[in-house]
Amino acid sequence: MVRLGKTLWSWLGYVIHGDLAGMTAYHRRDGTLVVFPATRPKEPASPDQIKTRNRIRIAGLTWREYSQAQRDLWNLAASRAHLRFNGYILFCNWLMTADRLTLETIARQARIPIEDLIN
Repeated sequence: MVRLGKTLWSWLGYVIHGDLAGMTAYHRRDGTLVVFPATRPKEPASPDQIKTRNRIRIAGLTWREYSQAQRDLWNLAASRAHLRFNGYILFCNWLMTADRLTLETIARQARIPIEDLIN
């Protein structure tokens, strides 16, 4: 693992992170760039992992198809309910868990009709 301070790329306005050419890079909280050899899974993804990843992918695609007004309503619900995450995370959680009772509680706390959220 190599720790680099400010790099030429960051001075030029580029934010380097992710996997590239067999290396993984990320930034620590103090802004230091950390680079290390990328690792690969020892075993292929299980059927449950594939199912979960596909559901998350579908949630993201569905969110992008929503109008800005619909996305704003989910963000408003998360904000008014004093959740520590945004509307996108709330939406994904609802799609992944299908927990209507929790969503009804959040909608009630946010003073937003649940029908406005799920339609």
